[in-house]
Amino acid sequence: MARSFLGRWTVDLDTGAAKTEQLSDRPSELPKVDERFYGRGYAFGFQIGGVVKRNGMSMNSLVVTNMRTMAEQVYQIRSNQAAAVLEGTFAPRTPDAPEGDGYIIVPVSWWAERRGEYLIFDTDDITHGPICRIEIPFLLGWTPHGHWMDFRK
Repeated sequence: MARSFLGRWTVDLDTGAAKTEQLSDRPSELPKVDERFYGRGYAFGFQIGGVVKRNGMSMNSLVVTNMRTMAEQVYQIRSNQAAAVLEGTFAPRTPDAPEGDGYIIVPVSWWAERRGEYLIFDTDDITHGPICRIEIPFLLGWTPHGHWMDFRK
């Protein structure tokens, strides 16, 4: 039975030594951070989380984790519906917004209804649910791993 959890790999660039640690017992996949902070340390992680099931995991929620305190905000996107909650992407509110201040765009494929949807959450408080829903009249399938890039520069 496959399971994945939020973790961290640390590499000592001087010695080449690497260490891995599990940070949470909540099943999760597809972690993201505010990409403007790659390599500089970051305070917030965004991932798809779920629950342990008899035959593996069920990824059904968006989770925002404060990586310093490990406090979480969770919004359950689906319960028993046949759907895939896919990899979210973080987009900063403005190019110079503080770390983690922005939006998380989460694609969802609602299999039973044969449609897709993009859910957009405000990182101020994802527990209020999506601030916008963009309905797609077909299934999304498995989305590629995505990154946000601001083309206004």
